[in-house]
Amino acid sequence: QLSGDSIFLRLRNRKLDRVYVRGRARAISEADSLYPSRYNQMTGQEITMYFKENKVLRIEVDITATSLYYLFDGKKSNGVNKISGDHVKITFKDGKVDKLKVTNSVEGQYYPERIVKGRETEYNLLGFNWKGRSRAAKKSSPAGQHSVNRSDY
Repeated sequence: QLSGDSIFLRLRNRKLDRVYVRGRARAISEADSLYPSRYNQMTGQEITMYFKENKVLRIEVDITATSLYYLFDGKKSNGVNKISGDHVKITFKDGKVDKLKVTNSVEGQYYPERIVKGRETEYNLLGFNWKGRSRAAKKSSPAGQHSVNRSDY
């Protein structure tokens, strides 16, 4: 789920190449289907997502960037990390996070599973608002539309 003041899509050869989210940018995804109350989250003033063959290659978050993500050891939950800095870069391999790099004014906190379990909502980032899959599945845009205004969400 993406939200922000404006969202722009860039297509290359009629395929999604990049998504730019500007102003109060936020990205939310379900961490794991076995843990329905856990959501990986990113916020910042700008988010840029890079795609290849409809798969996310890299996400970059700029200006007051914050990332909250749940850790798993195989299928076993292992707590949550909250990291912030001026720039967060996440690269993906085979659909999973491969590397996470935070630069300038870096702060981070790890919360172990024994503290997080059953209290997941307390760790959501400020302004968290999961709209669920049903809204995204119902929403359709006319062909050729390349930007979405905040009022649409």
